[in-house]
Amino acid sequence: MFDQLLRELRKLEDGILVPVEMPVDDDGYFDRQCPAEQCKAVFKVLFSDWKEKVRDEQVFCPICRWESPATEWNTEDQAEHMQAVALAHLQRTINQSGRTDTERFNRSQPRGGFISLSLSYRPGALPVLVSPAAAEAMRQIHACEECSCKYASIGAAFFCPCCGANSTEKMFEAGVEAALKTVQSLPALRVSLLTIGGSDAAHDTCRLILENTQASLVGIFQHYVGALYGALGGVPKARKNVFQNLRESSRLWKDAIGCSYEDLVRETELVELNRLFQQRHLIAHRGGIVDADYIVKSGDTSYSVGQRIVVSDQSVVRLSELVLELGRKLRRGIPT
Repeated sequence: MFDQLLRELRKLEDGILVPVEMPVDDDGYFDRQCPAEQCKAVFKVLFSDWKEKVRDEQVFCPICRWESPATEWNTEDQAEHMQAVALAHLQRTINQSGRTDTERFNRSQPRGGFISLSLSYRPGALPVLVSPAAAEAMRQIHACEECSCKYASIGAAFFCPCCGANSTEKMFEAGVEAALKTVQSLPALRVSLLTIGGSDAAHDTCRLILENTQASLVGIFQHYVGALYGALGGVPKARKNVFQNLRESSRLWKDAIGCSYEDLVRETELVELNRLFQQRHLIAHRGGIVDADYIVKSGDTSYSVGQRIVVSDQSVVRLSELVLELGRKLRRGIPT
């Protein structure tokens, strides 16, 4: 009894191939997620490039350059979708085999006897499979200058997922552009959040987005100028995170190429830039709470000790403009 079912279950012990269709967005991009616990960044790769260009044995995260085989980059929704497909396949196998064995058992029983046996089999309900919705269309589309792989990200991306190449200058420009687009999208986002979660949720979410965007801009600048410095020959090795410190890194550039930040932008702009950098440091390390050290280093007397920094749309836009201007002028000032 249940011979057919047992045979099918034994097949499962050796593993079976279950085809799974994965969704792509309207532009043909495929959702991916970095498997590194410290990153978990979500990005997209043009599906045709994922199939034809990306190697099975090695994929790079565009944000942190983590390396893993191609099988390791599924998003959480995709992993759940694949599990649901596998469960549905198993359920169908059990349903079909159980029904066959039940019919065979019933046919073998004598009719008209004093006692007749019958066995009923009620298949379990098949799981309802809902394909994971394609993630929101990514704001930034990139094409690798080395291998032409097309990929997308929200915010800055630094590395090609296919070959790991880093187009530093292009990523700098794209990262600043992404920050500006994020700020531009906030009015519509606020309206949407008001209808969903109320005014508190809308305020808190937009505040976090602005603070994260400000931190991202400092990181984009740090990565860019650090890469420019690293490409120079015969210069001392820069300490970690030195390019988050405008005064120290300005002296580093002065020694390296004879040109400091003070030579590239107006003093008032550098003061403004330093204040915004110091705010980022305050948010990252003190939860945004002002201390005496912040007031001394930033020269910002609009806050008192114990207050919390407020990041506005306008200040993030201004930071975008300033890092873009300084980054471009620094690039032009490097001897070729």
